[in-house]
Amino acid sequence: MDTIGAIATPGGAGGIGIVRVSGKNARDVFTRFFRAENTDIKDRYAYFGRVVDLNNEVLDSGIGLFFGGPASYTGEDVVEFQIHGTPVVLRKLLNSILKSKLARLAEPGEFTKRAFLNGKLSLTETERLNLLLNAETELQLRVAKELSKGKMAKRFTELRENLMNLESRIEASIEYPEDDETGGALEAAMSLALLLLNEMERLAASYKRVIHWTEGVRVVIAGAPNAGKSSLLNAIVGYQRAIVTSVPGTTRDTVEVTVDIEGLRCTFVDTAGFQNPGDEVEAAGIARARDQIELADIVVLVWDSENIVESERIEKEITGKPQHLLRVKSKADRLDEPAGDFIQVSAKTGSGVGELLKRIRILFDDVDLEHVFLFTERQKQAVEMAIEELNLAISFLVDDGTLEIAAAHLKTARWHLETVIGLVTTDEILDGIFSNFCLGK
Repeated sequence: MDTIGAIATPGGAGGIGIVRVSGKNARDVFTRFFRAENTDIKDRYAYFGRVVDLNNEVLDSGIGLFFGGPASYTGEDVVEFQIHGTPVVLRKLLNSILKSKLARLAEPGEFTKRAFLNGKLSLTETERLNLLLNAETELQLRVAKELSKGKMAKRFTELRENLMNLESRIEASIEYPEDDETGGALEAAMSLALLLLNEMERLAASYKRVIHWTEGVRVVIAGAPNAGKSSLLNAIVGYQRAIVTSVPGTTRDTVEVTVDIEGLRCTFVDTAGFQNPGDEVEAAGIARARDQIELADIVVLVWDSENIVESERIEKEITGKPQHLLRVKSKADRLDEPAGDFIQVSAKTGSGVGELLKRIRILFDDVDLEHVFLFTERQKQAVEMAIEELNLAISFLVDDGTLEIAAAHLKTARWHLETVIGLVTTDEILDGIFSNFCLGK
């Protein structure tokens, strides 16, 4: 493979910036663009020196590191220049390396892709790394750490071996039908197939729960115009994120803000009030509000105490659409009535806001990291396709004359499971995974 290079640190100024190079020309890049008193490059030694451009003009001083393959992150020769995080200097150094033709610009995630291709990381480990790099909350970090224990790869390896065992039993029945005159072998095969199906269905179901931990939840604030939706959003985030006025229909577009609730990443969405639109812009805002409700994990329905009939109408319209519905009465400082099924909130005093956030957090408080779970859409789709193939195999196990078809479906089911842990891959699978990484990773 050719040699690649990229800036490995986030954009913007910083104390330290890193330019990373991987491939057969890495050592040549080191000697061409780094000047140190000691010219004898040793593996895994940190050298202090100066980085230069194509014209040998000094760009900066810093640390140069050389990691000889295969004992490196990518499995290839790797060079890192650790200098000051001045964006213009980092770009000039990288551009000099690229212009020298010793390396080309790396694609997003290409360093990690090479680590996978060279056997340094499994496919699930690369996906875990992406989750770790993008973790924004304590809960996301806990999930990423739990995945580092390797339980997932072990469980899928066991499933694969059980499928292979099942295939062997069926193929034996095809080759030597006289050895199973009582049908006991096929009954045992059916029992094993049903056990595997149950396990796969449990794995597929785990994704729906885990996605809330890894990607967060979407909380849509809905209600009538001027019911206090924007005031509630501002009270939740602690500053004026949404415009608040006494004029109904002020919010005409959605406003989003992300809040960490005890490790759960929650994106709150303030929407336009439900009413008969006065113009095209307002109509578009209400249409977007309905779209957001369709996407929501939770809808916080803000009731207008001064317009109960309209609030009831809105609740009937959206009932059954979100997974969860929380009913809130705003302006609690003006209310003199029991809360009942409502959460009473005052944006003015802040009372009730903590209770609302607590209720949201409790809805997703089933964090069980002890069992194996799926954590990407790709994994879920692969397991669902394996389930589909296994169901087809089971349907053909009931008839001796269709055992060959059952065996073929089992092989396909096994192939889908093998894609989860990277025993088999396609360019489409790899591109889908590594395109989510940043440059330099």
